[in-house]
Amino acid sequence: MKNYTQQDIQQWMEDNFRIWNSRDRAAFTKLYEDAAPNGLIIEYVGQPEVEDGWAAFNYMWDNYNHNITAEPQQILVNGKEAAVYVFNISGADGDEVHPSIETYRFDNGTLTIR
Repeated sequence: MKNYTQQDIQQWMEDNFRIWNSRDRAAFTKLYEDAAPNGLIIEYVGQPEVEDGWAAFNYMWDNYNHNITAEPQQILVNGKEAAVYVFNISGADGDEVHPSIETYRFDNGTLTIR
């Protein structure tokens, strides 16, 4: 299990968006498996319950990766956490932009995303 430094987290975040946009599911899955050997938690803000992280991961990939390009506008890393302001771009001409703020916590082999 890797102990993520701030530099590691910054690189992981950059890789996360680069691999998502390259549509490489195997590399994306490996990135997450390496960061979350003790568990993955994905919580969608506004949803009443925390889902099983791997089920949410697969749902996200299967339903959104083919038509969403994610462009991080700013990545902030502090300690074992990161916050990202990202534009999620879709539409036939890439003309729909849905901004979001995502947080990530790297905690002793557990990755929590909100």
